[in-house]
Amino acid sequence: MSLFAMLSRFKLLILGVTIVAAFTGYGYFGVVHFNGYEDSPYYFLEVLEDVFAYCALGIGTAMCVVADLSAFDRVRLKQMSVRRAILRILTFSTISLFVPSLIILVIQKISGGALFQGEHGWVILTAPFLMFWIAFGAAILVFASFLVMFMEERQKRKTN
Repeated sequence: MSLFAMLSRFKLLILGVTIVAAFTGYGYFGVVHFNGYEDSPYYFLEVLEDVFAYCALGIGTAMCVVADLSAFDRVRLKQMSVRRAILRILTFSTISLFVPSLIILVIQKISGGALFQGEHGWVILTAPFLMFWIAFGAAILVFASFLVMFMEERQKRKTN
C-alpha cells in the first residue's frame, strides 16, 4: 500500500469521525432541553435520547459518505471500474438506511426500555426516512463528481 493510499484512508477516517462528532454535538447542543427549573436545567433522558439518535444518524451518514468518497477516489486512481463503484455506492447507501434504526434498537434493549419509549420510539421509524435523503444527496454529489471527472478526461483526450 502506498503512502498516498494510507493518507487518503486516514483522511476518510478523520472525515467519518468528524461527521459523527458533528451529528452528536448537534444532538447535545442543538436541541434545547431546558425544563424551567434552575436547579435541574435538563431532562437527562431526553438529552440522552437526542444524543444517541443523532449519533446513530451520524454513523449512518459517515458510513455512506466515506464509502462514496472511497469509491470515487478508487475510480479516479483507476483501481476500480465505474460500474463496480456505482454498485458499491448503491450498496452502502442502502445499508446505511437501516444502520441508525439498528443502533437505536440496540440502545433501547441495552437501556432496559428506559430510552426511546412512547412517542420517542418513532425515531426508529423516521431514521431510515432521514437517511434516505442524506444518502440520496451524497450519491447525487458523487455522481455529479463522476460526470465532472469524465468530462475533464474527455477534454484531455480531445486536446491530445
